[in-house]
Amino acid sequence: MMDENSSRVRTVHFNTATMEIRCTCKKFDFCGYLCFHAIRILSV
Repeated sequence: MMDENSSRVRTVHFNTATMEIRCTCKKFDFCGYLCFHAIRILSV
């Protein structure tokens, strides 16, 4: 997934067995809330 404000590529991993989602931007690890990248993938 391309970040809308940047040319960086973000990769989102979603494990359907454990319902775990992780993004390479690591915003959840730093701030404790899901990033736009993860939310967008969940909406698809």
